[in-house]
Amino acid sequence: MAKGTRSGRGNARQGVAYGWHRYRGPKPPKGTTHRYVFTVYAVNGELDLGGMTTLRRLRKAMRGKVLGIGRVEGLFE
Repeated sequence: MAKGTRSGRGNARQGVAYGWHRYRGPKPPKGTTHRYVFTVYAVNGELDLGGMTTLRRLRKAMRGKVLGIGRVEGLFE
């Protein structure tokens, strides 16, 4: 998917970053290896969340809708 394009799911976008509360991607400290852990949730419907939601609101919206949880780990240099 091209940078900045919509994924087809509400406000989800690929490659949008460097604003307030936006994901900036892995940037480990120079000269070190850094471990990143991502938790992925499968939910049984859309979540009613705005673009500036909080973790608390996300967890509340997911309550009763989680079908599965996965974890992805990566080491970056």
